[in-house]
Amino acid sequence: MKNYYTLIDDAELMDIIDSVNIVNKDVLKTCHGRYHTMFVVKHVEYILRKLGYDEHTVELGKIAALLHDIGTLTGKKEHALKSSEMCEYFLDRTNLSEGDKEMVIHAIKDHSDGEEINSPFGAALFLVDKVDLAKERVLSEDEDEGWYGNLLEIESTRITVKNKRITINHVVTPRFSKKIFDSEWIKGKTAPKRACDYLGCECILQINGK
Repeated sequence: MKNYYTLIDDAELMDIIDSVNIVNKDVLKTCHGRYHTMFVVKHVEYILRKLGYDEHTVELGKIAALLHDIGTLTGKKEHALKSSEMCEYFLDRTNLSEGDKEMVIHAIKDHSDGEEINSPFGAALFLVDKVDLAKERVLSEDEDEGWYGNLLEIESTRITVKNKRITINHVVTPRFSKKIFDSEWIKGKTAPKRACDYLGCECILQINGK
């Protein structure tokens, strides 16, 4: 994990991650900064470890997760592409091989749409990024209606892996609208399934465990 710790201890990188939401406070409705970044790092690592991937793959996954949204510093539009370009600067501070760097860059560039998944950690990144939808991710509690108001009714998102089965369970309040959720976030269903297919796992989507 030496390369990951090199990056997590990099003050310049962490300042960017902490600045993303602030710089875009009039544009972003959901967190793309430290909270979201560390949620993705934690759960990408969890998925890869539970599926038995080696330490090197786990480290590449954590690095991709750490860097995946830094391009949002310049705005949300095409942020995956921007992040893949910006991350090269930080990857050059590691001892990763050129091949590993290219794989990390590809995973970051692909994490919005998941149309060209080519690594286990790319699949895990795509999955986790799309299911982080709990109320902690909403940047303003004034968003009391519609899509963002509905997210405030998601108490937590829990990801579990057991016997080649990945379960995503959104724990919600009685005010949560499944109709709004299903109609406005198609990727909430398609992304986990696509990622699970790549990983050779069954995908289970749940609301309050059902």
